[in-house]
Amino acid sequence: MKREKEPSNDIMAVMNVESAPVVVAMAICDGIGEATAPVTSSIDSNVNNASSSSAPFKKSIDRELRQPFPVKVYEMLENAGKNQFSHIVSWNSTGTGFMVHDKDYFTKDIVPHYFNLTKYKSFQRQLSLYGFQRVTVGPNKGLRYHEKLRRGKIELVRQMKPVGYKPRNLTRLLEQKKPKGT
Repeated sequence: MKREKEPSNDIMAVMNVESAPVVVAMAICDGIGEATAPVTSSIDSNVNNASSSSAPFKKSIDRELRQPFPVKVYEMLENAGKNQFSHIVSWNSTGTGFMVHDKDYFTKDIVPHYFNLTKYKSFQRQLSLYGFQRVTVGPNKGLRYHEKLRRGKIELVRQMKPVGYKPRNLTRLLEQKKPKGT
C-alpha cells in the first residue's frame, strides 16, 4: 500500500543562492512540497564593497573584522576626504589631530557607522579611555589629539592602548579619600 503525504499547515522555505550579483530565490511551500508563494530578492555584490561605490557610509568586507577604537578613528579620518564628509570631521592642517565640525551630523551618521555607538558622549568617553587630549582654548579649540595619531602613520595608531579613565576632578577625589587630620 502506497502512502501519500497529507497536506499540512507547516511552512517550508526553499532557498537558492547564486553569485555575482547575489540572487536569493525562495518559495514558501505547502506540506507536500508544492510552491505556494515564490519570493525573489537580489543583493548587489557591490553593497558590501565601499571601494566600488562613492557613497560615504557603506561598509566594506574588511571593516567586518573588529578593529580597535583608535584604528577606527584613523580610518574615519582617512575616509573623510575620500568620501566627502570632511566638512563634518577632518584632520587638522598638520595631520596631528582632528576636529568635529558638525557635532549633530557626526553623531547621527558618522559615529554609528564607524564605532557602533549612538551618542557623542560615548565617543568622547572612548577617546578619553585611549588618552586623547582636547584643546580647550585658542583658535584650535575642540581639536582632539594623541601623540600617536599622525596622518599616514597607521603603525603608530596600532600601538595605542587603553590608559583608563581620568576623572575630571582628580584632585578633589584624592582629597576626599585622604584621612582627616593629615
